[in-house]
Amino acid sequence: MKRPASVMDNDVGYLSDETLELPGTRDMSATFKGLNVRPPFAQWLVEGFKTMEVRKYNLGTHGMAPCMWVVKTKASANDITLVVGIVQFDESKVVEYTNREQFQQDWGKHRIPDLKFGIGCDWNFEKPLYGWPVKKYVKLVNEIVVDGRFPTRSMLGWIKDPVTLDITVHHDEVEEVNEMMER
Repeated sequence: MKRPASVMDNDVGYLSDETLELPGTRDMSATFKGLNVRPPFAQWLVEGFKTMEVRKYNLGTHGMAPCMWVVKTKASANDITLVVGIVQFDESKVVEYTNREQFQQDWGKHRIPDLKFGIGCDWNFEKPLYGWPVKKYVKLVNEIVVDGRFPTRSMLGWIKDPVTLDITVHHDEVEEVNEMMER
């Protein structure tokens, strides 16, 4: 995040209108599709606490990309939808969950609490679920409010078209973000 230099004293003794980056950070632009994730799972993905995202469809289908913005959706009407980071999934290690035991064994990765599976449930193992393992993640220094820059949202929980955002990341994560954009 850049702060106006005019609110800081500089070593020359006068104020300037130039902007300065916060120490240890870098401003850059990045372009990805977005993945809508409910709280608290969105934060957990970009903090490394949640290492597996679970969806009803496989990564790479429906136009999904391995690298995406993590868009924290609203938990209540008073919340704001925010971009909290970037995640890259490992396409070569996707897990297909076909039974409850297998799903429960990976709880430490996906962090989804035990659900009441069966009739009337959103998922009853008649069709598999897919676990997308996290390969890399970057938490943004400043979360970005989702506004008109994010076009059509898919019913599958992701943003269909790539979106370019100006972001602030830590210096040591700039190369990771650049590598993710090349994917």
